[in-house]
Amino acid sequence: MAIKAGQILHVAGGFVVDRIQTGGAGNLSIPQDKVYELGNYQSVGVVRDVPDLTFSLDCLDVGTEVEAILTGSATPSTDADGTKYDLSLAKAIDIISPWKSPYGSFGIVKGVACPQLYLESVSYRYGLRDNAGEQFSLRGDSIFYVPGTPVQQKFTGDNTTTAFTLANTALVYSENGSNVYALNVAVDGERKILGTDYTATATVVTFTTPPGTGAKISVVYGTASAGSYAQAVHEGLSVKPAAIKGKDIDVYFATNVTAGTVTNKALTSNVATLTTGASHGLTAGDTVVVTGVDSVFNGTYTVVATPTATTFTYAKTNANVTSTAVSPVGSVAKQVEVRWPDVQSVNIDWRITLEDDYEFGNPRSIGKEPTDVPETTGQIEIKPRSVDAFFTRLSQITGVPTNQIIGPQSSVAGALRVVLRNPESGGTTAVSAGAVLKTLYVPAARFTIPGYEGRVQQKLTTTVNFDSDDGVLEVYKGAKA
Repeated sequence: MAIKAGQILHVAGGFVVDRIQTGGAGNLSIPQDKVYELGNYQSVGVVRDVPDLTFSLDCLDVGTEVEAILTGSATPSTDADGTKYDLSLAKAIDIISPWKSPYGSFGIVKGVACPQLYLESVSYRYGLRDNAGEQFSLRGDSIFYVPGTPVQQKFTGDNTTTAFTLANTALVYSENGSNVYALNVAVDGERKILGTDYTATATVVTFTTPPGTGAKISVVYGTASAGSYAQAVHEGLSVKPAAIKGKDIDVYFATNVTAGTVTNKALTSNVATLTTGASHGLTAGDTVVVTGVDSVFNGTYTVVATPTATTFTYAKTNANVTSTAVSPVGSVAKQVEVRWPDVQSVNIDWRITLEDDYEFGNPRSIGKEPTDVPETTGQIEIKPRSVDAFFTRLSQITGVPTNQIIGPQSSVAGALRVVLRNPESGGTTAVSAGAVLKTLYVPAARFTIPGYEGRVQQKLTTTVNFDSDDGVLEVYKGAKA
């Protein structure tokens, strides 16, 4: 009898991950060198180094459960709408995979544990007739096959307690001649070292120094004790549809249109007032980008009021600034957002480069630290409704007026916003049809003008590629505030 997909669960941070299509640890890679010597027709031996492992999750989830868990949310379902998840702040996470009985029950018969995994990349894929999907790729260095139930047990430090009792008797794992009971021990996402930071028996983990007050302690181990995961044990299951398609996805792009030069600045009671040299054309609720004034006033804001044709205000928490002339003058641009109606597919990829930290006497890495800033790239396939619509789209992504020629160096950074809504066919759900489930936001997307290729018996479709100037991808639960 083969192992069925319905037997395998993936539990991240204590929650069963929803809508997984494929998921698990790829083959463990262990760098190894063979040692040879003169006068010997056989190799002397094989020297193994620290392992490397990739864990992938490919799912149809269109909520923010996975992003919330990866960035440290304790209960994703209670996060307020508008909560932003910054992927660059993702923490190390333990994933256990209990394997259920093949005979229809939910009892756990075996399992796998992959502790201390770090987020390396995320890919979002949205097609016109395809189910919306997302893939998370994590890296670690350990995989443990447990002849029982894999367990992740959490504790909270109080700056006094050093000994923490396990809820189940841990199975033993033999490594380098030593008996290991805790497969991984981490405090606030930082892996601790056996023998230096803690000791462990089959029932107790004892720290050398008590973890601080409020410290989040995670212990991964295997046990022969029976375990079970009911089919309904999912975080926030009732608020998610089965999947969504292109009809429930909207794509918006915003570019900055010059609204004038800034000649005077003032700030009173956390309200900033800027004066422009000519009529700015702004209205309350507009998004503006202020540059060239100073570090206090520069940034992206929402216009609160326009007292006159040449003054506008926005909220800014800061000490008061006396009304002062701006020299040299700054500038203010109005962010104009338009919906793209001719989109066929959207791909957004976020990636960060991780570097392993090793030390003498340790068979695992201490941690994986990013070596650089994240990179966000993507593609949008469009099928223009007309020639004029195509040229209008080119004008928007380049910032070139419609009566001027667009060339390879025509470029402007704009804000890309992708909104996913709950479909009418969402089924039993706590979210009404049409409500925003998730928003992806790239504040500085810079497009490259596309080529084109006409084909007989086919309408023209073309793909525009973008790269983020600052590498930022923001993920919001519900609508972006």
